Amino acid sequence: MHEALGKARKDLEDQEGRHAEEKKNLEEELSKLQSVMTPAESEPDSVRGLTTRAALVERIQRLGEGVFKAAQYSWENALVQMEADEEEEDEQEEEDNGEEGHGESDG
Repeated sequence: MHEALGKARKDLEDQEGRHAEEKKNLEEELSKLQSVMTPAESEPDSVRGLTTRAALVERIQRLGEGVFKAAQYSWENALVQMEADEEEEDEQEEEDNGEEGHGESDG
């Protein structure tokens, strides 16, 4: 009976040792993960809550779509402005040609 009790104590001590080592390893791993998740100083607030690669990729895609839409709007706006400028130039030429015609017939 004393042998069984001694063996049980020995097994308990061994398990406590293994658990202490396992706990230490888990604490080290947790520390590594926390340091990796620490936001960089230059990191914007809008991405600080992102915890997965998928969330970051999704955020980048949304930002890219916004940039594309802004560029597309700017391009379309520039085309409309160019068309308006051309129409204005055409109208000015017509006015100039009309004034030249009146000057010759008066003379």
